[in-house]
Formats: sequence, C-alpha cells, structure tokens
Amino acid sequence: MEGSWIHRIQVRNDELDSFGHVNHARYLHYLEDARWAFLEQCGLSLTELRRRGWSIVATEARLRYRAPAFGREILEVRTRVIPQGPVRSLWRQEIHRPRDQRLLLEAEIMGAFLDERGRPMPLPEEIRRRLMGPPDSKDA
Repeated sequence: MEGSWIHRIQVRNDELDSFGHVNHARYLHYLEDARWAFLEQCGLSLTELRRRGWSIVATEARLRYRAPAFGREILEVRTRVIPQGPVRSLWRQEIHRPRDQRLLLEAEIMGAFLDERGRPMPLPEEIRRRLMGPPDSKDA
C-alpha cells in the first residue's frame, strides 16, 4: 500500500487458535496497536488527546482475510488515513508477512474524532495534515 506508515509486530504463540494460526479476532488488536503507534508518531498520544479533551473512535470495521499468519512470525501493519469529509476518516490498513511479502489481511476502519462532550468534531487543519499527509517515518 503506497504512502503508508509501517508498524512491525511479532505473533505470540498464545494468539494462535486450535488450528495453529492466528485467531481471526487477534487481527483487530494488531490493527488497533498500529493505529495507536501511528497516532503517537503524529504527536497524538492518548495523553495528548485527553489533554485536548478529544477522543477517537472506530465507527465501522471491514476486514478481508487473505492468508494465515503463524506463531513467532514478524508481520507489518501498513496504515494510511484518507479523509471522508470534515469529521470522518477512513483508516486503510493491510497486514503483510515481510519474509514472502504475502498480503494476509486488508482492513477499512472508519473513524471519527469526538470533542469533550462526545460529539463528532471537525479536525483542526494542523491535525488533519499530520494524519493525512505523506508519512515520513517507519516504525521499526
């Protein structure tokens, strides 16, 4: 996925199901972990969001499983944010296995920022640029 930010994770053996591959529900955790790492890289840690009185929520999630991951494998979660109007954003994410460049999962997560009252808020332009501009780093 061109123009994406990359976060690496290692599969733990306790994340496997009885068939020996990563349980389907674990992928949501991988995606969320990558989104938080991305937000922190953009200067929007949980502490910073709380300081500003903001929260961020996922309002919809679509996942397409392509191939299994197995214990102790290193995976790359690629994340890209696409604006969907003044309030919502689409988080496109993919999980790849670097050793063979196999695409394991495609995801689309719709998100929104909320103000201190829990209402959807337009993103300030400075934050929009940070999230949706070209990524300038890779999380190793």
